[in-house]
Amino acid sequence: MSANVSQVPLLAMLICATTIAAAEAQAPAEPPGRPANQPHAQYNPNRGVLQRYLTQASDVRIAFQQKPELSAAFAFTDDQANQFAQSVQTINPEGQQQEMRQKVQDPNVTPEQKQKLYQEFNEKRRTMEQEIAKKLDEVMTPEQKSLRQKIADASKAAEQAMKTALDQSLNQALSAEEKQRMQAATHRWQPQGAPPKPAGQ
Repeated sequence: MSANVSQVPLLAMLICATTIAAAEAQAPAEPPGRPANQPHAQYNPNRGVLQRYLTQASDVRIAFQQKPELSAAFAFTDDQANQFAQSVQTINPEGQQQEMRQKVQDPNVTPEQKQKLYQEFNEKRRTMEQEIAKKLDEVMTPEQKSLRQKIADASKAAEQAMKTALDQSLNQALSAEEKQRMQAATHRWQPQGAPPKPAGQ
């Protein structure tokens, strides 16, 4: 039986949980080098910086949205968090984004100039994401890199399952005329040379 639209988020969550469960079970409960009975030290704000960029990456975002506690499985140390936060400061992503927002919001900017600014902003954003991902990779251990890859694979599987379930539900719910209108709109947004999608997919 095809999945209903209301079942799509649940399906994605189940796939994420199933794929990642083994990795979570093997992850240490406490950061290396700290006895289990030792009280937690004062919270290091740089851990928040590391966690924010770890969980917002596009290839793992869906998993962390459904299971935020996954970040604890990495057991990052304060040294890792401090090193990453310092390296991110050299990129200054927030400063660059603020500068671009000010340019776009300038009332003297023409629509053509604004479109170019948006393109420039997207290019800078992609470059920053790549640089930040490289900085994160530099501070992670081989075990943490392996865990992140497992989460990325689970996110990809969940996203594909969600898309498949949604396509199946729409294929059942839409009329032939509605599918034709949707297909016509899809053709307008497809890149040149891309094969057309069948109606309902």
